[in-house]
Amino acid sequence: MLNELYHLSTVLEDCKITTAEWHRYLKPLPKATEKKPCYRIWLGSGGLVTGIAPMSQEKVAPLRKWERNNGNSFPGFNIQPLYRITDEERKKSLKKMREGKAETDLSLLRS
Repeated sequence: MLNELYHLSTVLEDCKITTAEWHRYLKPLPKATEKKPCYRIWLGSGGLVTGIAPMSQEKVAPLRKWERNNGNSFPGFNIQPLYRITDEERKKSLKKMREGKAETDLSLLRS
């Protein structure tokens, strides 16, 4: 179904046909930023992930997701980070390294 919708969108664009309104369940994706990027995930024939790449803000802006209720959407959806640092001291140390105010501590990064 997604392939047919993509084909339809390109035909409408080529023919300079604009649509008047969106279906109420088709909602824009959240704005992508450097801190909160939007990723494109490619799936292979066996359903395995074959590629992941961040998308530019320009490519994310026109995209929509099907969302009947808050939190249930497809193909765009939000997930929490798989790993996040909660220790405040460690956060401060990593921020200093990232900003170049402290030397990079590889053992801290690995841990």
